[in-house]
Amino acid sequence: MDRVLRAIRRDNVTDIPDDLSEGSYRWRAYLYARLFNEGCVTLEDKVVLADLAMSLMPFHRISWSRAALVPINQDMFQQAKAILMRDMNATTRADVAKACLYQIDCLDNGMMYTDDVVLALVPGLVNCRRKAKA
Repeated sequence: MDRVLRAIRRDNVTDIPDDLSEGSYRWRAYLYARLFNEGCVTLEDKVVLADLAMSLMPFHRISWSRAALVPINQDMFQQAKAILMRDMNATTRADVAKACLYQIDCLDNGMMYTDDVVLALVPGLVNCRRKAKA
């Protein structure tokens, strides 16, 4: 919680609605959507994003609209996860970090699909697509 509060102060997030109680689910969801939308993210920022993300239901972690779902090859699970972890660690962009966090959680929970937005942010995943059978 201390990291989240430091991030709020550092990013000067002052528009938190009065009806959101500090620490509540709605407060965490609001901050997850609002924090780190501009500029670079640091390692500590990524930890804050991960803390907030893991406390939210999966459908509240998606801050984008999908145009297409793309199946991931089950046999490439480890490779897909390695790509996501590599990009999560290397990125300084919040949108990439959020996409990686979301997709890692999906894979860990057996959802072997990604979407067009995640593929645009993490292009290495395109090699893990499930190919159509001829």
